[in-house]
Amino acid sequence: MKKYLSIAILSASLAGFTSCDMDAPSKSSLEPEIIYSTYEVALNNVMAINECFGETNSYRGRFIPYYGLNTDCEWLNSPTYSSRATGKYNATQYDTDPGNDQLNVTKGPYDSFYQGIERANIALANMDKYSDLSDKKFQQLYGEALTLRALLYMDLIRAYGDVPARFSETTNENTYLPRTSQDVILRQLLKDLEKAAEFCAWPSDELITNTERVSKTFAKALRARCALWLAGYALHDNNGTPDYRLCTSDAAERTELYTIAKQECEDIINQNSNTLESTFEGLWKKVCQEDHTNGGEILWNVPFRNGRGRVVSALGVRHDIAKDQFIEWASDKSGGGVVGPVPTLWYDYDAADTRRDVTITLYKWNISDEDQKKGSSVAKQEPYQLKSMCFGKYRYEWMKRKATSQDDGVGYVFMRLADVYLMAAEACNELNDLPNAKKYIQPVMDRAYGSSLASIKISAATDQATMLKLIQDERKFEFAGEAIRKHDLIRWGIIDKAMADSRSALQNLAGRKAPYNNVNAKLYYAVKTDNTITMYGQRDGETSEDEATIAAKLGVSGKSEYKSKGWFEDSDGKANLTDDIINGVYVVDKPSLHCLWPIPTSIISKSNGLLNNNFLGK
Repeated sequence: MKKYLSIAILSASLAGFTSCDMDAPSKSSLEPEIIYSTYEVALNNVMAINECFGETNSYRGRFIPYYGLNTDCEWLNSPTYSSRATGKYNATQYDTDPGNDQLNVTKGPYDSFYQGIERANIALANMDKYSDLSDKKFQQLYGEALTLRALLYMDLIRAYGDVPARFSETTNENTYLPRTSQDVILRQLLKDLEKAAEFCAWPSDELITNTERVSKTFAKALRARCALWLAGYALHDNNGTPDYRLCTSDAAERTELYTIAKQECEDIINQNSNTLESTFEGLWKKVCQEDHTNGGEILWNVPFRNGRGRVVSALGVRHDIAKDQFIEWASDKSGGGVVGPVPTLWYDYDAADTRRDVTITLYKWNISDEDQKKGSSVAKQEPYQLKSMCFGKYRYEWMKRKATSQDDGVGYVFMRLADVYLMAAEACNELNDLPNAKKYIQPVMDRAYGSSLASIKISAATDQATMLKLIQDERKFEFAGEAIRKHDLIRWGIIDKAMADSRSALQNLAGRKAPYNNVNAKLYYAVKTDNTITMYGQRDGETSEDEATIAAKLGVSGKSEYKSKGWFEDSDGKANLTDDIINGVYVVDKPSLHCLWPIPTSIISKSNGLLNNNFLGK
């Protein structure tokens, strides 16, 4: 896959941007009959759809680090109310401006996604005319184009809500389009993805060699996700006013949608072409080592070539310096730690949950001033701080190669099999099938807790309401840091309550009030010979202040071999989880009415008056 992203875009690709929401394509120097009747050439054009992900201001530098924030478990690290007008924070705090300097940019997420959609539209129209769709190879390409177009529309919808619906090549007659209800678009995508799944091959097929290619598994899983979205809540444009409501109030249609989600997930599970990774840590090590072998847990990841894509840089463990044993680039910028967990998430996890210490790290990597003076380029772990903990699923230290720029090139995980199991559980629960809901959530929880504790937790879900709460919690613990939570909260209709509860929890943590009244004020740590650290003081029951006990827990002989760090204070003794930070998680009364990005000013100005952000008050 990666080689295709560097191939010059062939004749069916786009020229520069010239219109409101999309650009008209340049005319082909090759006849479409030749392009789309020749597999190798058609393959290049379908793969060119993926280029939109790697645009500087698209997924690479904007959607990955900013979309999906802030939630009750993830934020742009250390947001503040006082910095709410600053571009990066303004993109995440539920009051984004259409002129935001991170999103109102050339080839930002909005227009880059439409670029990919246009390429898909061109490819699909021409394959309908000129490709031999009885040939498995062309069927696969056709299914991939349908799936990638659906994926891009779904990401447009979760970011911008109602958007222009363009399912054919741009012409002079359809250059300018108004917003279309996302409900209408999602219904079309359900049809498209059903067709895509018919055309795509299973991961075990020789046509599909890695997780950067669309498989039947992914098309079906994306269709299940689409059905759950359409069955849930979303923010709509109701003639210029915000309307946060169910996408469909028709009970029969919602039942049909849950049935679709259930069937698609069961098809995947019963096919057994993909398997869950045996350990959570093993899963993410494979991701960082760029193991794209099909048939595992990853169903599809956004493909980035080496030197493109800031995945670890945005979502990984922080490195304070630009050169150490894991990273080496010319600038003096740090890497990792842009996005992090809301501090309360660490305490939300069960102490027995094996996902916690993978998902969250309490440390960063740094070279001390003393070691730098000695000429050392070897970083050591050191405790970070309460307000700036890191996500740990992506780590430079797990990569097989040294990152040579902030564009680390690691693929961004878009969907994995654990999501299929949890979607199946949710759909079954909504269909009043509690036994199967428990059956499908079990494998994910077994991996997290071990089968004994998982069974105890699952058995406590005795009705639809308690099962839904269990599913909601497990999706938080399973997918924290993967930009799934925000739309989950939106579609469940609970985003306002979840965010209010999160703010209250942060206030209680900052004040060390129940349930955080026993959290240690200090974190104790000792550096090991491999430059990692052992820590004491932030896990359940680690409350002793006895020096001998602390030393024994850290595996050292005495106090002289360990250090301590104030967990609630900065180095200057001031509180690090301040009211300004807590109030910066969201800066409006109702996140549900502000959960979308406005269409950028640059797009609005070219829309011939058909697009606006009136319903967002922008």
